[in-house]
Amino acid sequence: MNSFDFSKLLFRFRYQLLILLVGLILIGFGALFIKNGLNTASTKVEVLQAATEGQAGSEVTAEIAGEVVNPGVYKLPAGSRVEDLLVASGGFSTGADRV
Repeated sequence: MNSFDFSKLLFRFRYQLLILLVGLILIGFGALFIKNGLNTASTKVEVLQAATEGQAGSEVTAEIAGEVVNPGVYKLPAGSRVEDLLVASGGFSTGADRV
């Protein structure tokens, strides 16, 4: 009587199954890589102290870091925008990812 022998089948196709298993593991790592990426730079914005209506002044203090020419803390006129901070810091450096 012919019975199906799973161990013989595994032994016969052991290299193909090993390649398939390694491929699935690599696909899993690739999916995690695409999801998380290698960008470890922080893009968070931290508000140190929020101004209330009575505290609204004529200056805003902002810090810029990363791929800019002159990172640091800058005082800008009230109502300034991010672009104004970029101009004050000298703009993007050559290594900046502008996407």
